[in-house]
Amino acid sequence: MRWDFLRFTKPKPREQKARAAKRHRTVGVRCELGTVLDLSESGLRMRVDGKCPVKVGDILALQVRDCAHQTTVRGCVVWVKPANNGSTCGIAFIDIRPGTKDVLEQIAGVGEALANDKKAK
Repeated sequence: MRWDFLRFTKPKPREQKARAAKRHRTVGVRCELGTVLDLSESGLRMRVDGKCPVKVGDILALQVRDCAHQTTVRGCVVWVKPANNGSTCGIAFIDIRPGTKDVLEQIAGVGEALANDKKAK
């Protein structure tokens, strides 16, 4: 009688997918649904206060802005998770034009600088 099936193997670590673009943690960046927590040229993560009005698969047009820049991007909701008194959700951008990428980089740079300044204090 063989007992090979009783051998336990260590579970494989979950594979991490490489990010499509560098993620910038942000402060002071918003869109109409809530506060942008981090931003890259391929998507964003945001905090929504209260019940999240979107669900996975929804296609949105979002105005992303900081104190000096603003742009409109199209994106698809890829995940939604409950959080304290609200939700967080991930949006993957769709068909970003080069000019829009430039503005997103400017917004991300300002937001990241503010986040780093806040962290240093």
